[in-house]
Amino acid sequence: MRKIKQLSLLLFMLMLGVSLLAQEAEELSQEFKIGIEIRPRLEYYHGYKTLVAPDQDHGLSISQRSRINLDFKNENFITHLSLQDVRIWGNQIQLVGNEDFASSIHEAWAEAFITKSFSLKFGRQEIIYDDHRIFGSVNWAQQARSHDAFILKYKSGGFKGELAFAYNQDGVNLSGTQNAPNPRNYKSLQNLWMNYKANNQFNLSFLFLNNGKQMDNGKDVFSQTIGPRITFDNKTITAHGTFYYQGGENNALVGTTTEIQKIKASYIGVDISYKFTKAFSALVGFEYLSGNSQLETTDETKAFAPFYGTNHKFNGFMDYFYVGNHANNVGLQDIYLQLNAKLPKIQFGVHTHMFLAAADVEDPANLTTAMNRGLGTEIDMYFSFKLTKGVAFRGGYSQMFATETMEAIKGGDRDETNNWAYAMILFKPTLFEHKK
Repeated sequence: MRKIKQLSLLLFMLMLGVSLLAQEAEELSQEFKIGIEIRPRLEYYHGYKTLVAPDQDHGLSISQRSRINLDFKNENFITHLSLQDVRIWGNQIQLVGNEDFASSIHEAWAEAFITKSFSLKFGRQEIIYDDHRIFGSVNWAQQARSHDAFILKYKSGGFKGELAFAYNQDGVNLSGTQNAPNPRNYKSLQNLWMNYKANNQFNLSFLFLNNGKQMDNGKDVFSQTIGPRITFDNKTITAHGTFYYQGGENNALVGTTTEIQKIKASYIGVDISYKFTKAFSALVGFEYLSGNSQLETTDETKAFAPFYGTNHKFNGFMDYFYVGNHANNVGLQDIYLQLNAKLPKIQFGVHTHMFLAAADVEDPANLTTAMNRGLGTEIDMYFSFKLTKGVAFRGGYSQMFATETMEAIKGGDRDETNNWAYAMILFKPTLFEHKK
């Protein structure tokens, strides 16, 4: 109850502040918008993220994201606030007496326009670059991802550049800079992203990420991810090519402590799509994320980390790879084909992935021998359609056909039916909008 009161007070204060700003800047063009999002999703699990064990029962649950979004914009600044509650249906009793802290602030940022070319964006915010591979919103996850960061932006003609800074701390410490060591979180980061649009068909992006993580002893170690992304699009044919190299150091979790680990890893991604008509298209692509051989012993890692990307978007909807798993493992090769249809009120498609390990997998029956690198094939089917304005329905079904090698890596039983399905209602209307 206290949490609800705090959020209600915050919402009231923000709306009051926006009203006062509007009164003080009547001569400026303004836009104020209030929107909500209610997104319940039913999911069936039987082999999601990993192969099921023999006779393992299925899982079934309904999760829900609820948001209030407030936006204000004028010629001097933009501000955005997103209040969020994420929970599983039934995890709280009906006559609840206290909150379980599922409510939070997903985003709370402002962007000030310093000149026509420069602006400064600061606060809790989503960071998204290019295809979401290194930085993404992770919008599929009900909680999504946001960062506490400063971003200095520059834009002139066909060139855009962004310089991001972030620094994490567990609390206010008058002595020391302790941040709980976590291989999946960062202590600090500095990121440079640049994009140049040469014409309507070609553009080039470049990303440099300096990612800092903390050790148990308080020392920070830094890794670097660097590389370009090239895009060609003539409205009929679209092609992308991406390469990243990772070097530096990482904080590897060994037992209950962290150890310094040297990094030498790489990523290659290429895809090409063709539009047969306005409604129907096909895409073929390949991804390579380097990994560690199970037949070698070394104090360095060759496993590429996609860090803060929207990993559900890649490598199959069943999330076998890089969605809270497969880190520091044998890497991945993904050969995929997507067939998509986009009609006025309905969308549907079929995606097929053929997975292979990027490094040797040890044969459990003969520890000095490498297994076939083939991991399996996943088929994803999806559809969505509009129920009415502001309301949509989405659903899908996926199945994994795994190999012995996948079983050796993940455990479970490849001969069981490993599948997953979902059904989701997306209610996201604009409740109020004012332009002046």
